[in-house]
Amino acid sequence: MSDVLIPLADGEPDNVVVIRDKQRISLAGLIGCAVALADTLPPAAYYVPLCRDRYNFAVAFCAALIKNATNLLPPNRQAVTVNEIGKNYSDCICLYDSEMELPSFRCINVTEVTDKNYSSDTIPSINSQHIAAIAFTSGSTGTPVPHKKRWRTFVGTTQKLAHRFFGDQSAEPTLVATVPSQHMYGLEMTVLMMLHGGCIMDAGHPFYPQEVIARLQAIAEPRVLVTTPIHMRSLTGSGLAIPVIAKTISATAPLPAELAAEAEKTFGGPVEEIYGFTEAGSAATRRTVAGARWDLLDGMQLSLRNEEIVVSGDHLDGITPLQDKLNVLSPTQFEFIGRNSDLLNVGGKRASLADLSHKLLLLEGVDDAVVFLPDDNSESLTQRPAALLVTQVDKQTICRRIAEIIDPVFVPRPIKVVDKLPRSENGKLQRAQLLQLIQSEHE
Repeated sequence: MSDVLIPLADGEPDNVVVIRDKQRISLAGLIGCAVALADTLPPAAYYVPLCRDRYNFAVAFCAALIKNATNLLPPNRQAVTVNEIGKNYSDCICLYDSEMELPSFRCINVTEVTDKNYSSDTIPSINSQHIAAIAFTSGSTGTPVPHKKRWRTFVGTTQKLAHRFFGDQSAEPTLVATVPSQHMYGLEMTVLMMLHGGCIMDAGHPFYPQEVIARLQAIAEPRVLVTTPIHMRSLTGSGLAIPVIAKTISATAPLPAELAAEAEKTFGGPVEEIYGFTEAGSAATRRTVAGARWDLLDGMQLSLRNEEIVVSGDHLDGITPLQDKLNVLSPTQFEFIGRNSDLLNVGGKRASLADLSHKLLLLEGVDDAVVFLPDDNSESLTQRPAALLVTQVDKQTICRRIAEIIDPVFVPRPIKVVDKLPRSENGKLQRAQLLQLIQSEHE
């Protein structure tokens, strides 16, 4: 199997694959630019594509593959995180489109190539077994944890997602995403979906509601929004006019059914969720308003090995254990109960931190909230959770409302009101930063 080659991209050379402001870039233009960049890059075993512009990122990502190198994908673009990774990968070059302080790396600005026009009708092929990327997750301590990803796994996941989401589309959808490309979800649903999913990728990286709407207005239908629950919440609550969105896709955190229903009403199209984890990538989908059942992607199945739930697929390397609690309905269907590290058990009563956070977000006047365990050393997870809230409601009133909707054994203590939660571009929160807020903020 080591000699099996998979093309870098599918499609005709003259197909438009990227919208970059008002510029429409063909597959031939993208590949030509990636080949040109690869020709200029010094040899290295690893490259770190840190470009914010998705076109620049895609060119850098593809150039690394053309050079038979591996992309390193940090969990965020913060210099301290990237430099920490660089200490363990000496033969590495950072590819960027905006200045960063990265003393652990040699750095090359790709815009000297990507701002020019190139073209190539020949699409390179990549060994299916090649380690195309090493994706890093933050872990509970914030220390980056590496996960190797083969090219055949990337392509297989993308094709399965494309069939699930866009198999009945009569026209190529254009993807507008609020999530960064170096995150696994963002990579699969933007760059890889453009290369092997028959989609057009918007090169922008909008964050605030006004920016997202501007990007949606700039592209033709059918529009697809690739986002997260926190971004979706901001959009639906903005009060701004939003163009019709053919489909909205969400991941990185559980999507409340109430928010999904509001989004479908506001955006005009179905809202679908992806269940996945870095070890295996995207694994299942559901339309949130249709119920709790998840359906695995075609060719994947669940099984029990040594009292552990594992997932397998024709595009994966063997079996992959799941770190979550699932109610398995069949080899291809399940209901999600919660992350193992997310579940609480106090006096025979059970709750999840995600559900408790969701309950706080439903309170009137609460703009953002999170419930978490301040001590990660508890083996039984019976400790009292803490909560951080962003709200203009006075502390006494908000505490009374919380006590009315949450079982007394799970009411967070302490409860702190803060100006802002330190969410990443994916809407995720790091436990270490939450602990700093709990310890530094005063009631």
